[in-house]
Amino acid sequence: MGQRGSGEGAMKRKHRIIRAYADVKRRYWCDVRVFDTDAQMHRDIKRATREHPGKDCAGMVSEAKRRGTGLFAIMWLNVEDLAGKPTEICAHEATHAAIRYFERRGWTTCMALESQMARHEDAERRHEEKLAYAVGRLTRGVVNGLHRIKVFG
Repeated sequence: MGQRGSGEGAMKRKHRIIRAYADVKRRYWCDVRVFDTDAQMHRDIKRATREHPGKDCAGMVSEAKRRGTGLFAIMWLNVEDLAGKPTEICAHEATHAAIRYFERRGWTTCMALESQMARHEDAERRHEEKLAYAVGRLTRGVVNGLHRIKVFG
């Protein structure tokens, strides 16, 4: 994942990739691209999605267009922003990833169920629980991966 840097043939890292799973059987995952700087992350988001993230964007999730695999989303994070509020950013982006996971699986998200609460309270609670578990697993996977690649001490 590196590209040639200047001086003494050193390799400059472009980004690192970790994989966070949404399910216990590890069949569905989100690839997490971790950049050293906010600017590097923004450039990659623009290249990969044609979207232009706002200057305050500390991370982003996009649906993985590739079908036929368990890859359901791509997440972008950067070390500069993670230094300030790592858990908040990871949980926020993991929630977006969990919603992409629900969409890939054809499940209804909690937001869509709000209007049906009176008729389907039990179904709403079951889906909310699935979403919470997916967010928890994704956040654990992201944070554990960040530790593994030495972003966090």
